[in-house]
Amino acid sequence: MKKQFLSLLVLLFFVGMAYAQEEKTIVKSDKIEIINGKKFYLHTIEKGHTLYSIAKVYQIDIKVLEADTNNLHLKLGQIIQIPCKIDLKEDLPKNDSLFKTHTVLSKETLYGISHKYNVDEEDILQANPELKDGLKVDQVIKIPLKKKVEVKQEEPKLKPKKETKLVEKTIKAESKVEEVKSVEKVIEDKPKSEEPKQIKQNKKKTYNVALLIPLYLKNMEDIIPENVQINNQTAADFKSFTFIQFYEGFMQVADTLAQQGLNLKIYTYDIPDDTLLAANFLKKNDLSKMDIIIGPFFFKTYKVIADYAKTKKIPIINPFSERRNILDGNPYAFKLIPAYPNQVENVANYLVDSFPNANILLVHNNKDIEKKHAEIFKTEINEAFKEKHTSEGSVKEIIYSQVGFAGLQSKLSLNRDNILITLIESELFLTSYISKLNSIKDQKITLIAPLQWKNFDKIETEYFLKLNTHFFEPNFVDYQEADTKAFILRFREKYKTEPNEMAFTGHDAALYFLTALMNYGEDFPDQLSKVNVHTLQTRYVFKRAGENNGYENTFVNIYKMEDYEFLDKNK
Repeated sequence: MKKQFLSLLVLLFFVGMAYAQEEKTIVKSDKIEIINGKKFYLHTIEKGHTLYSIAKVYQIDIKVLEADTNNLHLKLGQIIQIPCKIDLKEDLPKNDSLFKTHTVLSKETLYGISHKYNVDEEDILQANPELKDGLKVDQVIKIPLKKKVEVKQEEPKLKPKKETKLVEKTIKAESKVEEVKSVEKVIEDKPKSEEPKQIKQNKKKTYNVALLIPLYLKNMEDIIPENVQINNQTAADFKSFTFIQFYEGFMQVADTLAQQGLNLKIYTYDIPDDTLLAANFLKKNDLSKMDIIIGPFFFKTYKVIADYAKTKKIPIINPFSERRNILDGNPYAFKLIPAYPNQVENVANYLVDSFPNANILLVHNNKDIEKKHAEIFKTEINEAFKEKHTSEGSVKEIIYSQVGFAGLQSKLSLNRDNILITLIESELFLTSYISKLNSIKDQKITLIAPLQWKNFDKIETEYFLKLNTHFFEPNFVDYQEADTKAFILRFREKYKTEPNEMAFTGHDAALYFLTALMNYGEDFPDQLSKVNVHTLQTRYVFKRAGENNGYENTFVNIYKMEDYEFLDKNK
């Protein structure tokens, strides 16, 4: 039994240590500036700084930092303003042993509030009968206080009130080189009355879900506690932590749904990028009773497990691959990231709807990948024009390396919207290119940019604003949404760090597929159009990728930079 804690639990322990180490790098600033009569600390962002750790050092409510949208995406060297004194008191009703109060924010939902305080929606409605007419901004509502039920991974023998049962077991998958240990985590929870939104009752008593995650447990020997502190190392410095936030985001949702009545057994296995390990794993572990398999995360190992899942008719989800061929011949496969042509199709439809008479220019430097992407854009835009306007629009290719900026400028229209889809990803090139575009005065320009551009520090934000820049990418988090803020707060509270893209991916995958199981059981693939959940990073709009093939998510986020914020154009 002593081996129960030697793998995933130890890994999670070291994650906490690495996260904690991030906080130790922060020193309270001695620079103070008076702005509009108020004193502010001027704090410079360094490696490992997070809003959570900054708020802790300055002893300030993190909500104060979040109120400034410039703080939501911290960058090295950024200077943020922190109020020297702040007094945030939350009004409580007289009987504060039973309730606390909450002021409703813009765009906040009942689901988000219940998620934030870990209280059932029904309990909030019962305490606030007036909510039958819906939430109103600035409305003060009562939140029933109750003892939080948690899954304590460190204490497997502990029985919480709801009799949550934990089983930790070490299993082995043989490798050519060495033995690899993995952890099976089982969560069983007694069912609770379903929420009004649930359409069907569970068809099975307990659902089995396999998480096949590259945890790199054999690399844990590289994590030496003394060196973590001496070398000022963070979680990002260790391979074993690469995908751990996917697990953490997934489990946060699983815990919530378990409290809402979903019975789950979640089996977590370490499957690195090694096909031999994957094959040996299948020989030693029976996955035939799984209702869903999530992962593996790498193409070659995914193919091994997906072939097995096909023979057993088990839905298998790939969270990260854009490759369409992983769906070929497997009607039980799901792909969460749309392939590039599907992303372009969404952008083309948006452009034709929003700019029906536009002059569309495809700008590239004639590299093979750029030519390929330009051809996809041209095809999809022309198809969209035919479908919506029964005629082809104006789509021209500009080979910038041949004609230069003067050649591009000669193709701009004076009286129509000019849509510049620029397929070049060199930051050095783009710095000059966008500066020249910014100098144009008499023509209306809308810039369509790939996701990489937003990470380029040398490009002035003002240029993106003036050029009406739109970005497109599969994953986009709106940090202004109330549900997003609620998730972040709970994640910080539990893991003492900021959730990254992995955490949001784990959250969304868990919310969609576990809710589908809860509502429709094993038949959920036939009910995909009815699965309605509020994901945080993307939406799931699944379509079959051909007869006898699997399902591909076809949704892509399109957002615009406006007033120094990213606005979701899909809403």
